[in-house]
Amino acid sequence: YPLQCIYSCGETLPRHQMAEHVGRQGRCPDSPLDCDFKTSGCQFQGKRREWMEHMETNTASHLSLVAKELTLKLDSSNQELQATKQGLAVTKQELAVTKQKLGDTENKLANLELKHLEELNRRALSLPPSQPTLFIHMWKIKNWSEAVLAAKHLRSSTKRINSNPFYVFPGYHLYIRAYPNGDRDSTAPHLGVFLFAQRGDFDKAVKWPFSFLYVLEIVDQQVDGDNIVRHFSPPYKRALQSPTCDSGYGSPKIASHACLQSRCYVKDDTILIRLTVHL
Repeated sequence: YPLQCIYSCGETLPRHQMAEHVGRQGRCPDSPLDCDFKTSGCQFQGKRREWMEHMETNTASHLSLVAKELTLKLDSSNQELQATKQGLAVTKQELAVTKQKLGDTENKLANLELKHLEELNRRALSLPPSQPTLFIHMWKIKNWSEAVLAAKHLRSSTKRINSNPFYVFPGYHLYIRAYPNGDRDSTAPHLGVFLFAQRGDFDKAVKWPFSFLYVLEIVDQQVDGDNIVRHFSPPYKRALQSPTCDSGYGSPKIASHACLQSRCYVKDDTILIRLTVHL
């Protein structure tokens, strides 16, 4: 049945049309309305007939409110951006400090490992001549893929890698040299491994040339692995003749690159080379 408008505008209409009549898109001139720019800060509230006049006569003030609102939002965004930049700068500084600490830790570990090996060799040298029968030295080559790439494409000095030097009873100062891509073009693409001598503290106390049988192995880094093994026995021609001799003895093609990838000779981009000297 028909009803009088709830805002007393004088119009009579069916009950089901009342909500539409007094709504924001309705026709009732006395229904209360907020300004369209309320969210921007306009405080106007009045009847529809007043609302229409307000919207027509306050365009400039409404634009001013919108501009102010946008300026505040922009300032807020700039502040958030600046805070983000500052946070990023702090994060970069913290990352640099962490990298420095990590580098220091790696250097300390390397030094400890070297000192440990030197202590083991020192103890071996202090044993009676009849005591030792075997000397074993393990060499870990990290970042193997980078070493191969450097040997293939960069200057000649990167074609070889030297281990840290070590002492072998009764005082030979030796080191291992690896050629990741062969010691010359004709031996590529193979890993070459050689044993070298260099000056040490006990050169006058040992007999030259170096004349012990030794074994070089590429370690298969899995359970029950199948190592690549090469045996070497004297005489060693021009190699290992004295601590000033710059000639090593070993295998220029101990294993091809394909062979190294066939099992677990390369694990976590690392190769293990074991030297065993029969004393």
